Amino acid sequence: MIFQKNEVSEYICRKLYRWFIYYHIDSAAEQNVIQPLAQIFRDSNYEILPVMETLLKSTHFFDAVNKGCYIKTPVDIVIGTMRSFNLSIPSNTLWDDFIMKYILRNFMDVMQMLPGDPPNVAGWQAFRQVPQYYRMWINGDTARNRNFFVAAMFSGNLSTSTTNVLRIDPIAFASQFSDPSNPVTLVDEMVKFLLPQPISDLKKTLLKSILLSGLPSDSYWTIAWFDYVNSPSDPMSVAVVNTRLTNLVAYILLLPEYQLA
Repeated sequence: MIFQKNEVSEYICRKLYRWFIYYHIDSAAEQNVIQPLAQIFRDSNYEILPVMETLLKSTHFFDAVNKGCYIKTPVDIVIGTMRSFNLSIPSNTLWDDFIMKYILRNFMDVMQMLPGDPPNVAGWQAFRQVPQYYRMWINGDTARNRNFFVAAMFSGNLSTSTTNVLRIDPIAFASQFSDPSNPVTLVDEMVKFLLPQPISDLKKTLLKSILLSGLPSDSYWTIAWFDYVNSPSDPMSVAVVNTRLTNLVAYILLLPEYQLA
């Protein structure tokens, strides 16, 4: 009797829309997205897969207006950051694996999203609480804890032993871009990779100045990069590029835009 009511499929499709796209559903989204998805849902005998395939492959999902409108969940911040930097959980032993996962679990917990343990049967408030929705992920406590996580990812303190360390490698990250020796190109490509929305030229200039350590010419970075490339085992050359890249990448991860998806 319940599933014979169209409101059931519409209600569930609105839930999916708020989770994967945006919490506000205007009349256009209702008519052009929710209602067609609900029809697919009913026609598929309430199988969820056809609905998800349609939604996630739709033009609407990739529309520019829907980029950067969603505040990342704590899971997005922790696991998403690891994926962005090609990191996996280091585990020399099963115990190391358990402890590292426990540490990451605690970071998500203090950001108010412990995986597998929602506050009640209704789930996390950020997906249902009118009118704040995703904005509930950010407050004075969780914003600080998100920044603590970023700092920890560069500090080397996320470890279970001296050889079992979870840490961002900024040199390896920079090396994957088209021209790491060019500070303008490097900053531009990093920003496009890590942030969901474009940032102003003024902010890009600030980021470049961090990479240059405040020095006036782009050549200061170019020379430092090639010194490292030509002598990758030289501690001084490594330290120079590593310090500058660490400062740059850490700053990007602390930008408000990095909290968006």
